[in-house]
Amino acid sequence: MLCRLGTPGTGPGCPIGGESLLADADFLLVDGDHRRVVDRRPPMAARESMDTIAHIIYVVMAIHRFLFMAVAMPLMTVLGLSIIGATRHKGNGVLNSASGWIAIVLIFCAIALVGRLLAGSHLATNVVYNVGQKGTAKITGSHRTGSRYNKQTVWGYNVLIRTSENTVVESYFEDDYFIVYPPSNEVWYPPADVTFTVHYLRSFPEDFVIISDDDSPWASSLRCMKLTKKQNEAKTKYYFDTTKEPYRLAYIDAIHEYIDGKCYANDGELQAYYRDIERANGKKK
Repeated sequence: MLCRLGTPGTGPGCPIGGESLLADADFLLVDGDHRRVVDRRPPMAARESMDTIAHIIYVVMAIHRFLFMAVAMPLMTVLGLSIIGATRHKGNGVLNSASGWIAIVLIFCAIALVGRLLAGSHLATNVVYNVGQKGTAKITGSHRTGSRYNKQTVWGYNVLIRTSENTVVESYFEDDYFIVYPPSNEVWYPPADVTFTVHYLRSFPEDFVIISDDDSPWASSLRCMKLTKKQNEAKTKYYFDTTKEPYRLAYIDAIHEYIDGKCYANDGELQAYYRDIERANGKKK
């Protein structure tokens, strides 16, 4: 029986203060009268290696993906063309060795590299989320950078991260890093001085991703903002044509989602939404 140490309550067969069948922590192995502490976490060396790999992916795919793409594609293309030129027959221009076909593969790899790196921030975000440790953070300030993305000015943000060891780390990101988990085509960042959850790399705590789907103050407000937008859109469609059954059902569903998300401010607002549902149901065909 594995019993986690220092947790309130008891599990079957565990001593007072131990809970059974939990992992990723220090444990008390209970076997009759024999007890010993075990650790089921990966060895420190393995965790550091995972952090290093995740750090490289984060730097290349999230922070410097455009620079890496700008350098890697021309190099691969030039290399491929050079090999093709060196392996041609003088007369008919046919490749005379396997190296020529390798060159063609390199060119296709360069093209594929562009596509991969354009979505590279999604890969980096997933890796850091799964490898990283949970912490909390706040944005302390922002500023315009000299860069532009999609014809928009790129903003930089200064961040303070509190790690699971209660250490405060200064970090930084720009809004074209797209380091929000879960990855989405529509990226929102927290405002200044609002607490949000991050996953950071233990060995590189400046590398982090922002968690948008938990119960942190920012994630909760983001979820309610999206539900409000959905409800308003459904309401507009419904009142534009109250005879359409799909519009009526979508409106009612949107209100229920808003209520279930606990986005209402008080009981008075909650009762108002229930009345909206009753009115919509009153127009049911």
